[in-house]
Amino acid sequence: MNKALLFLFLSLLLYSCQPTANSEQASPPTSKIFKGWQSNNTGHPAIFAPQIISTGNEFAISFTPDGKEAYFTRTGEKGALTIYQSNFDGENWSAPQVASFSGTYRDADPFVTYDGQKLFFMSFRPFKDGDQPMDAPDIWYVKREGKGWGDPINLEIVNTAEYGEGFPSASLDGTLFFPSDREGANNDIYMSSLKNGKYTAPLRLGVAINGPASESNPGISPDGNLLFFYSSREGIKGAVDLFVSRKENGVWTEAVALGAAINGPHADYCPYVSPDMNYLFLSKGVRTDSSSSNNIYSVSLKEALKDL
Repeated sequence: MNKALLFLFLSLLLYSCQPTANSEQASPPTSKIFKGWQSNNTGHPAIFAPQIISTGNEFAISFTPDGKEAYFTRTGEKGALTIYQSNFDGENWSAPQVASFSGTYRDADPFVTYDGQKLFFMSFRPFKDGDQPMDAPDIWYVKREGKGWGDPINLEIVNTAEYGEGFPSASLDGTLFFPSDREGANNDIYMSSLKNGKYTAPLRLGVAINGPASESNPGISPDGNLLFFYSSREGIKGAVDLFVSRKENGVWTEAVALGAAINGPHADYCPYVSPDMNYLFLSKGVRTDSSSSNNIYSVSLKEALKDL
């Protein structure tokens, strides 16, 4: 498998998702005054905004800090990947539209910084319009300009010319986490610190997180103390399972798998912690001989961590 296909497999997993037999849809909010991500009161993972945002072809969601905008990836024909935006009016999410910076090239994995001023994403787009798309994806970003976003900018220093980088996630202090295959056939998770407005040379995280299997899709909490990610290591329940590591006294603890309420027999990936640190979002992918789909789920962060 060439590197571009391998990275796409690790990012998208080439699985789709449909609700499992015991899945529940999110219950309606108890009040009109709430953040857009606060719709799941079931106590269990539930499909987020079913038939609006989650239609069977979506993964990797992120929100603006005010909860009024959601950005996510939607799959299409012939491997198309596009970032969509939906707006929240206090009660309902709007019909999604292609984000202003997406729609021409294969874009995925949007992440709005917790201060709302940047949006990172993965893209195969070329450096110059008119050139051929890249064989391996890079991390790009757009800056907030008024109520919209500026033009995409390639994230220098962090990206490599020949390897793939994607699924960016950043804590409030700007520390960036992302997967890359730069040191082998499998993805590992790296971090880069923000110093004087520029990112430092990336460092591969240690054995508490990275191992011989593939580790990808890092989702860092706003305070930088919880790191969720997926792994294909031995002993997992599905194609990939979600794990979490805690930072204690500046050191990452050995990662542990989330419980049976989260990890199932198929693929659990694309973790994201809501800006208020009350919810965990994830994507679930299911592929059978006759059907396949991807959907975005939410669950309270307390519920996700209760068995650990």
